[in-house]
Amino acid sequence: FIVGVESSPRNLLISEAKKLIKLVPLFVNSVVVTTNENLTEIIEMCRYLQPNCVQIHGNSMRSDLKIFKKEIPNLLLIGAIKAKPYSAIKEANEISTRFDAILIDSYIKGKSGGTGVVHNWKLSLQIKEIINPTPLILAGGLKPENVANAIRDVQPYAVDVSSGVEKKPGIKDHQKIYTFIKNAKSEKNE
Repeated sequence: FIVGVESSPRNLLISEAKKLIKLVPLFVNSVVVTTNENLTEIIEMCRYLQPNCVQIHGNSMRSDLKIFKKEIPNLLLIGAIKAKPYSAIKEANEISTRFDAILIDSYIKGKSGGTGVVHNWKLSLQIKEIINPTPLILAGGLKPENVANAIRDVQPYAVDVSSGVEKKPGIKDHQKIYTFIKNAKSEKNE
């Protein structure tokens, strides 16, 4: 659930996110995505929304995140990095011990995710090996047609999709979601 990212067509008001998170079934993790750089505000938002995970983008990833574990011990932290060829490996290595998982997403200048652009999966594989045992979540241009290849090539802990299963920005396509999950599971089960 994208909250407080006004540039995103998927952005939700905090009240909308609260209602949706309450609908998430047992054994399915709810994830709040934020670009907010104020840790106190992120903690307050997470206390209110009560997600299982928070995906953090931006400069707040370099902060001392121990406060999250102190304030909300069960909250899982996902650090999101951009697949920039010359800096992603270094950045992933620097932050991997502070997060429960690292998400790698395609880099498009001026955009913060949901671009629909695929990045070099060889870079993702390198990062996966460097940050081990921290899990890697693969994002960036994934869609029903390429998710099986992505899983086969990178073998991430999980995949993240947004624009790849949409009719138009911010509007999900149920058939694309179904096909994406089916294709992802087919590769995972082989």
